[in-house]
Amino acid sequence: LVASCRVVRNVAKLQSAWKLLSAGPYNASSSENDLQGAMGSVIVARPAWNISQIGCCAVLTDLYYDPEDLVVALGHLLGVGADESEATYRFDTINTALQAVSNEANATYVKL
Repeated sequence: LVASCRVVRNVAKLQSAWKLLSAGPYNASSSENDLQGAMGSVIVARPAWNISQIGCCAVLTDLYYDPEDLVVALGHLLGVGADESEATYRFDTINTALQAVSNEANATYVKL
């Protein structure tokens, strides 16, 4: 599994986090997703009164995974207490947190 390659220690929470990430946001290449690029975020969008699309192909409401799975995965990553000097652990945790915040910002913007 990916978790064993990313962090030296074999921890059940890491395995659970990576299972969620692999089935969700990191599964953009599966045949049913047919994505042309990365998911967009209202955080990095050009200012406008009505943002419906970011970049060439990212639509705010078109998540292909359950955003709650990302929040759960982030909780698992934060709960591991891995050695903070492990660059892969820091990267994965920060990247997951950034996407979770981005998902929440997108959902909040759509409700405005």
